[in-house]
Amino acid sequence: MVSGLSVGTLIGIILGAILSYLFGSHLQHRRWILDNKMREWRELIDELHACLERMGFAFLQINVLSQTDDRNDPEAGIRRGYIALRGRLFIAEAIERRQIIDKWAEIVKYVCGARSPRDDSQRGGPTETGFEQKASALEDELMQIARDDLKITSTYIRWRHF
Repeated sequence: MVSGLSVGTLIGIILGAILSYLFGSHLQHRRWILDNKMREWRELIDELHACLERMGFAFLQINVLSQTDDRNDPEAGIRRGYIALRGRLFIAEAIERRQIIDKWAEIVKYVCGARSPRDDSQRGGPTETGFEQKASALEDELMQIARDDLKITSTYIRWRHF
């Protein structure tokens, strides 16, 4: 015994300290990952919303583009959206698993079709209303995927921009 403590007590204290450190480190690491995932989801949702707003300008008959301001440039929205989707570290797996880049490509194809020349006899081309429905559905899906990935259970959260 060392000053009233047995060897077993000392080993228990040391073992408890080691386990406490390991468990605490594990929890801190999980919290760090969760915080980064949450940040990335928020950034992605905000950036894609801004990109979709830019892409909506493809459906206007007259759109003045500026070299210094790309807020109403549909092509800038398309480019920025791809960059935002591909530049994720912590949520890349969820994006890939739910095929978000493929869904983004479908919206891009729809937007690009708005400027495609058509024969006068053709009907049913891309419309602004159709685009808004697709954009809104993608944003809703992104919110649901983010909640699932972050394990947030909320019964009523709607994200409507249009």
